[in-house]
Amino acid sequence: MNLLFYTYLIKNFQIKMRSISHCLNKQLAEICQRSFQLEELSHKVKQLLPENLVEECSVGSFNKGCLVLATTNAVWATQLRYLLPELRDRLRKEARLYQLSSIKVTVSPPTFQHEKCTQPQKNELSEKAKATIVHESQQCSYEPLQKALLRLADHDDDHINK
Repeated sequence: MNLLFYTYLIKNFQIKMRSISHCLNKQLAEICQRSFQLEELSHKVKQLLPENLVEECSVGSFNKGCLVLATTNAVWATQLRYLLPELRDRLRKEARLYQLSSIKVTVSPPTFQHEKCTQPQKNELSEKAKATIVHESQQCSYEPLQKALLRLADHDDDHINK
């Protein structure tokens, strides 16, 4: 969707919101307004994400300075976590989201699922991959990403021990 068309939609929606707010109770009008604000924030976030993540990421919520981004699997979540420091700074500067203090990434299952496989796949990390992940986590200065990488390396061992 190009920016001009999106701006047109926003203005029309704002006009409709004014007329709707006269008809609906205050709480429902606030919910509609909040929904619109989240949609606008989602658009700003997607403008700043790399192309490969745009369709895989959505805004879950924004409350008390904490932005929650949702994605459908751990691979996308890991890629998002690498981008968080830069994304946070760009949202503050370019999108003028000065109240943004943190960004969290959650993994949520897709709202619809295709046919389920009869046998779940076992994805196991090799010892070399685990060692590489642990080494990279030690080089990382961004603590949430460091913890996520260590959990990823430990996850395989926990799964085998159960």
